[in-house]
Amino acid sequence: MEAQIIPKDQVFYPFFFQQIRLEEACWIDGIPHFTREAIGEWLGYRDPQRAVAKIIKRNPYINNFSTVVKLTTVQSTGKGEKYEREMEIRVYNPIGFQLIVFESHQPKAKAYKINVANLTLAYVQGRLTPPQGPLTFQVMDITCLPEHSRERGDAIRELAQDLNKSPWTIRRYIKRTENNEPLVKKTPTGYAWKRSREAKAKAERLHKRLPGMKYKDISRLLNINIRTIYKWLGSPKED
Repeated sequence: MEAQIIPKDQVFYPFFFQQIRLEEACWIDGIPHFTREAIGEWLGYRDPQRAVAKIIKRNPYINNFSTVVKLTTVQSTGKGEKYEREMEIRVYNPIGFQLIVFESHQPKAKAYKINVANLTLAYVQGRLTPPQGPLTFQVMDITCLPEHSRERGDAIRELAQDLNKSPWTIRRYIKRTENNEPLVKKTPTGYAWKRSREAKAKAERLHKRLPGMKYKDISRLLNINIRTIYKWLGSPKED
């Protein structure tokens, strides 16, 4: 198999999906691939590279769900000089990752098998999205900070100020990044958009004709989430 070439400006990125966090991932044809080192670290091995190599040696069929990538790294001679070095690294797609996890006996592997299965399902259904734009990488940097830490809180407020958005919006971006979802969802079109517009018009008519009708009753009648009703009609005086 001919090795895939990773451009110099495309280093390995962190990868997030539900409770899965891998430090090294590269995207090939829109599909995330993970290094042995990253998989082993996530599983909690003391020697990640060696531990995963043993799993592959016992189960060589797993390599059918991998590919070799070439990337250029900048290294130092120790005398202040730097030079470029080309390396080949084998990386595994979500199915290969799942097989490695299933062959591992680490406690983390047992605890997160459902998340790994969901990752594989998302891959098969084409729901995984590569990082897009500088904003995604800024949010990813924040996601790597300890949760509930002062450092993360400061980073959220700083990015919110730079973007002229609320901290709550940045936290929503973080949640979407952790679930490997696009930061900004596309505007609905077609039938879904038409149905939403019609439902909004019905809600507004009900509210106008029956001002005393509670929002929860409108929500139940139209089968629309109560939060959406609040968004359409604004906050009621009493509900």
